[in-house]
Amino acid sequence: MGKVFITILGLLGVLLCSPFSWSQTTSEALASSNSESLKAVKPNFTSQKTWSISTGFEGLKEGRDDGFSSVLRVSSDMNLQFSPWLKIQFGPYASYYSSRVQNRFKDDSYESRLGLSYAHLTLEPISGLDLKAGAISQKHIANKQLISSFRSFPGALVEYENLSLKNVAMGVRAQYVIPTSSSLNTDRQSQEALPTFQTESLFLNYTQTSWKLESQAGLFAWSNIPSKVAYESSQAGNTPANSDSEAESYLRYGYKGWFGNLKGNYTFESGLNLGLGMMRFSNTDAPTALADSQRVFGSAEYSFEKLGLAFELGSFFSEADASIAKYTSSGFGNTNRKGEYIEGKFDIKPYQFYVVSKYARANELNQISYQDDLESFSVMVESYEFQF
Repeated sequence: MGKVFITILGLLGVLLCSPFSWSQTTSEALASSNSESLKAVKPNFTSQKTWSISTGFEGLKEGRDDGFSSVLRVSSDMNLQFSPWLKIQFGPYASYYSSRVQNRFKDDSYESRLGLSYAHLTLEPISGLDLKAGAISQKHIANKQLISSFRSFPGALVEYENLSLKNVAMGVRAQYVIPTSSSLNTDRQSQEALPTFQTESLFLNYTQTSWKLESQAGLFAWSNIPSKVAYESSQAGNTPANSDSEAESYLRYGYKGWFGNLKGNYTFESGLNLGLGMMRFSNTDAPTALADSQRVFGSAEYSFEKLGLAFELGSFFSEADASIAKYTSSGFGNTNRKGEYIEGKFDIKPYQFYVVSKYARANELNQISYQDDLESFSVMVESYEFQF
């Protein structure tokens, strides 16, 4: 995988250097030409931008910890197309919180921030093949218990999708990224090795008139987890090898294994859409009793003339060392959890906005001093995507 990463960077380096050499040669030629010549070499550049705004409330309760917040989020998806084979894609966002929080440990869940959901240079040398380098969104894993869909890590992603098959989308993905973290000298004993997160997966989606099947299966591996991340992960559910000193902390087991997702939807003649799904993964470096995670869910969706309704109801568990707790979804209580959740989405069509509500209850699997039973909720009003 490291060789793939180096190859990608090499290709992108050549790609980035080429425009500069072209520009220098062109500028010399244009020095003796008129303004009409300048217009003739103007690059073919297009851009697409969509925005969305949401506001509402979020809250949680875990033992003596609790929090309640109002939040405003502004997000965008931007696509700058330089040529048919080269573009820059990025998704900036801003989240502003007004909150009251009581925590045993430092937590940034309700801190206002500016960030990037993703930001990468995309090269498409042939149809169906994407080479991406930059901040890679982890949404493509599609399993919040393995890694939160809000995470984006610097690195590279290769994706190939076969576009020649009717009703079938199938392909492969491989990524080599660096999990984000920030440590002071007091948070570590010495300079630490670069952490990495690698995944390789196959995906297959099949669509017919009334039903759709989506599947993905792959391998994952974490390595060189910083002591600060290990310390915070032990507070969020992982089994610590030691927890007396943050600078000396490390996790007891390695973290590599397999993951798989399967989801099916069927649409009846009445327009009612029903779905079932399951997501599971396992850390093969951990003992059997600590290694597995699973989520099973059902969904229903129906659209009236002026109102759309969608619901999802599911149950889940995530054993203590299934994944790196710091990077998993806090809405499901990170690791060492079992529970249920429900999500509802109401599409108010005449006014072009959604009302989205979520509730989750995540109890401890094994009692540890750092955790307690958790409840979390959110109620948000979200606009349709718009342009201006």
